[in-house]
Amino acid sequence: MYCSVKKNIRARSGITLLESMMAAVVLSIAGLGICTALSAAASTSGDADEAWVCASLAHQLAEEVSSMPLEDPACPPGLTPPLGAGGKQRQNFTCIANYHNFDDTVSSTATGLTTGAGTTVHGYKSAGIYTRKIAVEYRATPTGAAAATGNYAVATIVVTGTTGRSVTLYVTVARLTLTTNKVG
Repeated sequence: MYCSVKKNIRARSGITLLESMMAAVVLSIAGLGICTALSAAASTSGDADEAWVCASLAHQLAEEVSSMPLEDPACPPGLTPPLGAGGKQRQNFTCIANYHNFDDTVSSTATGLTTGAGTTVHGYKSAGIYTRKIAVEYRATPTGAAAATGNYAVATIVVTGTTGRSVTLYVTVARLTLTTNKVG
């Protein structure tokens, strides 16, 4: 007897449905991982921008406070409330004591910061509202306890960003008496 078996041998081309579904699942998982990493990087970048703005605003106020005299004849002794309408007119401050319990808000847009006085400062990227608060304490020694008056003042500056992240900066100012000795 003769049996004939015809074999259909052809080269397979293309992929099966199962293979294409497996490839889609693998690509989806990889894409999700990439999106998660990019999202985390963007969030971290935003947090860093906000922290940088908070630190910059704190340093700006610290420079201003440290440039003021510890006392001024126009300033009554001890800590005084901030001067001006609502205590926000820093251009009227004459000594460090005027900064005690001072607070203001600074708004930031993509183009820059707008201070309470209406001045725009360019170069800030993180948009939002920032609050600044200062407390001043007089001390007899730099590390001593708070006192009514003293040769040192410690200003605590706290700047809080839109997400609640805050930066605290301490500034110590000392009363110095400079004398000259004549040789001769």
